[in-house]
Amino acid sequence: MFHATRRASVAEALNNIRQVKFAMDGFASDHNGRYPHEHLHDQLGTSGSSSNALFRQLFLAGETGSETIFWVRDSSVTSRRPPDDKIDHRGTPDPDLILHPGDNHWAYAHGLGTNSHPHAPLLFDAAKLGTSHFDPKLWDHKALVLRVDSSARALRLRVSNHKIRAKNGDDLFDPQAAHWGGTPPDIRQPE
Repeated sequence: MFHATRRASVAEALNNIRQVKFAMDGFASDHNGRYPHEHLHDQLGTSGSSSNALFRQLFLAGETGSETIFWVRDSSVTSRRPPDDKIDHRGTPDPDLILHPGDNHWAYAHGLGTNSHPHAPLLFDAAKLGTSHFDPKLWDHKALVLRVDSSARALRLRVSNHKIRAKNGDDLFDPQAAHWGGTPPDIRQPE
């Protein structure tokens, strides 16, 4: 029973992360292939450097109206209750109402776009609060990762340090990995 419940939770989270990516692709089609970026804050009326702040751009651009696709049950970084999905004031999206702290589970590799390496991790589980590693308990020693090419999977964590292993055994976020091209990824965690 426990494993069936866990599989259902993983399936729901993978569906949600794919919906976030769908919104990001729509956003990129209107912003020269770029996913939400700090350079667009002034244009869209947003501010901040967290993944919450950057994801708010998706709402203000009209790409999504659902906060619940950003929330994961039993996450160490989200609230116990799902977000309220109240995002507008008199029909206009209001950044002050969107994705409060605890409403978003997903971390984000800032600075990527549709022309980035297709295997680069774009969206993934946030680090466990107060740490730089993934929560091994949430998905039974796995972490969810969605790449630029829209492939999404639960990847095994190393037992020793709770980091994600790439196919060659290296850390998925190692700047020397082919998908990063020697540049350290700019990881944005949720609020």
